Amino acid sequence: MELENQSMKSLQQPVQYMERTRRYYAAQGYEVPYRWASHDQAPFTRLTQPLAQSKVGLASTATTFPRKMLEARRVESVLNHQIPTKLYAEDLEWDRNATHLDDRNSFFPLETLWELANEGIIGQVSPRSYFLPTEYSQQKTSEVDSRVVLDHCIEDGVDALILVPL
Repeated sequence: MELENQSMKSLQQPVQYMERTRRYYAAQGYEVPYRWASHDQAPFTRLTQPLAQSKVGLASTATTFPRKMLEARRVESVLNHQIPTKLYAEDLEWDRNATHLDDRNSFFPLETLWELANEGIIGQVSPRSYFLPTEYSQQKTSEVDSRVVLDHCIEDGVDALILVPL
């Protein structure tokens, strides 16, 4: 009973995400502590047509392969019928007591998007999904990786993109 009470207390504590992130990057050898991104303006644009007529894409910071701690990160655009049933982020810091990566649809709701398209709530689902693994360099994420995803979204005719960070 005591162990159960301790487990419940630990689940009720807030996740120390910022401190874990700092330790994660320090463990990889970065000498400068991680700085959180801050944007006075966000590049969001209103849809020009109803959602029921829009093509919706899905992007995640997970990867489609099990990545080792210091393995190079790479942006991927993967055909939706080729996405594995499991996505990976074990190399990142997140609260493993409160969640897991066993249920892909809970953090990458591709099947839900297909259902919404079948119900006419969204127009259609993009033919590809996009993966931007977490990167220490905000500049690389903003100037390189996000540009690759944007280009692929334009190629795919995506009107709206759902971003799902892990």
